[in-house]
Amino acid sequence: MVTGLASTQQLLEREAQAWRDLPPAEYDRAVCGMLDDVGAAPHSPERVDALLALAGATLRRNGPTLTESPACCAERLLALGSAVSEPALHWRIGMLFLLAWLQLGAAVERGPESISVAPALPPGVALPNGVDPAAIADPALREQAREDVQRHREAAERWNAKQRALGHLTRLATLARASRGAFGDDGDAARELAAAMSLVSGLSAARRRLLQDDDAD
Repeated sequence: MVTGLASTQQLLEREAQAWRDLPPAEYDRAVCGMLDDVGAAPHSPERVDALLALAGATLRRNGPTLTESPACCAERLLALGSAVSEPALHWRIGMLFLLAWLQLGAAVERGPESISVAPALPPGVALPNGVDPAAIADPALREQAREDVQRHREAAERWNAKQRALGHLTRLATLARASRGAFGDDGDAARELAAAMSLVSGLSAARRRLLQDDDAD
């Protein structure tokens, strides 16, 4: 048993059920809770296997607004990397960490640069933006307004996910810089990982600077 409550297989089954049954925000919370449970368990080979398996399953999910679960995975992976010494584990931790980083970068790239407070109404509607489409008398314009509201809602979700992901990327860049041992003692590998991380679209110059190696030529 990993935590006294769940084996690795049980954790993976819980993750799969959460992905199948929950909306993205609730899936994020459920996975973070599972990662917290594993992280709180005493350090052991079983705990390492469980964390890597759960992170691997989670990071293969592709949701446009998932941010908390990849961020939680990345933080747990950094902590695990600092606690183990096996090169093979460091290699896998580095790959999973990069996958979490890329998922957050994808959330940034998918998010719009800006978004209006309320969706615009179709041309010809003499009502203020943000009004309930049910108030529009014309059936065709009413249906168009409903579609515009849905598109605006989806864009707002992506914009919010983008802001969360940017915050996570900044935090993870700082943590990764302070936890270089999490990826082993190979300085070249650490620099190559940082270079890969810096290629993510949407990173500001300040975030890219956080990834620079103090020992680089």
